[in-house]
Amino acid sequence: FWMLWLIVLILGYGLLHPETALCLLAFAFPFEFIFYGWGVGRYTMMAYPVFALAAIWVLSRADFRRRLSTPEWLFLAVILWGGTTLLWAPDMERGLEGLFTLLGLFAFLFVFGRGIPDRDTLIRCLWFIVVGMLALSIVLLPFYERSAYVEYYGNQYLSQFGTADEVSPYEFGNAAMVAYVSALALGEFEGSRARRRLALLCAVVLAGQVLLTLGRSLALELAAASAVWIMLAPRAAVSVRRLTLIVAMLALAVWGAWRTNPDALTLRWIDYTLDNWGAGDMQRLSSGRTRIWEVSLALWQAHPWGGVGISQFQPAFEAVAGYRRAEHNAFVGALAETGVVGFALLVFFCLSLGLQAWRAGAWRHVALAWWVYFMMESNANGLGRNKAFWIVAGLMALLARRGAEAKQPVHAVDTSSLRPVDGRGSYASEPGEAPA
Repeated sequence: FWMLWLIVLILGYGLLHPETALCLLAFAFPFEFIFYGWGVGRYTMMAYPVFALAAIWVLSRADFRRRLSTPEWLFLAVILWGGTTLLWAPDMERGLEGLFTLLGLFAFLFVFGRGIPDRDTLIRCLWFIVVGMLALSIVLLPFYERSAYVEYYGNQYLSQFGTADEVSPYEFGNAAMVAYVSALALGEFEGSRARRRLALLCAVVLAGQVLLTLGRSLALELAAASAVWIMLAPRAAVSVRRLTLIVAMLALAVWGAWRTNPDALTLRWIDYTLDNWGAGDMQRLSSGRTRIWEVSLALWQAHPWGGVGISQFQPAFEAVAGYRRAEHNAFVGALAETGVVGFALLVFFCLSLGLQAWRAGAWRHVALAWWVYFMMESNANGLGRNKAFWIVAGLMALLARRGAEAKQPVHAVDTSSLRPVDGRGSYASEPGEAPA
């Protein structure tokens, strides 16, 4: 009932105050997997207001009617080819659900890549992502130390939260990871030193949330995004003080996670991982992924060009292996479901996002840190794991466009945009204003 009112509120603000509508969406995304647990649609619930906003804004705003970018065209091609595979998909209803999920992902990329007009709106949107995740973290804090979660890390412990279905901790961890990279961005974009420090403090808390989900892939994504952030920052910003700060942040996050749930962390990171590594058991060490990818290769070899059909991976896998698993890799899934054609389109789409991130000018290190997280999560899980994941893709497109605008002559650039005013990536909102 309250979710219905949230959608009405978002759409109302979409008509009256578009930027506030984006902030409300950003706040609501971390809660999506809880909505799924209440039986309202795992990967589709948040798609409805975004579809509606995209339609409203295409009709009413000129900036939404400009030509599509290369990543947008390529992802539309992915969707079009996925729709074509419905011709030979054995389960039409399941295929249509998968196609709807892809259309929803495109809507997020489109709306968040175009709907943020200036630096202040970007900062508000990032804060809403961070605050939404922190609010959810506080609500779920009593469930971190449940004995069932300690006994078996994958025991869908969020189902204890009064939900009607099981919800994976990885849904929670992925939302926390999106909020973490958003907090890092706020540490760059905020003009006030006090707010930058607050954003970094939030990043520490969120990094601890990521570690508490016990996802090894998420922990690697956390480390890789942080490393890219440090290595590619403008030279003036790279200093012993900055490096020390980042290392101290991550160390504090590890300590906080350990203090919260030491038994589960010991079981997952030391006993489970090291025991399987020593035994050379790659099947268990990879959480069953090696077997999944072996079957995926066999499915692709049986249907090399068109695959088994969009969203048909799980039943096709079950027919071969005798049990049902998700693909746990967007590229492996694309190869099995949509064949060589769909796989190639997805690879080109991801590469085009990376190229856009590289062209983000003074914010290259920000955009590339987001892109590294996007790519690693796509390899560890799938594209539709969490809609907040796709906000990152939209914000990468935004930074690339602002970076291109910043290369134009000063008189040709809107001073309210994210225009860098010095080599360190500082900003000025008005002509003559001193860099933050």
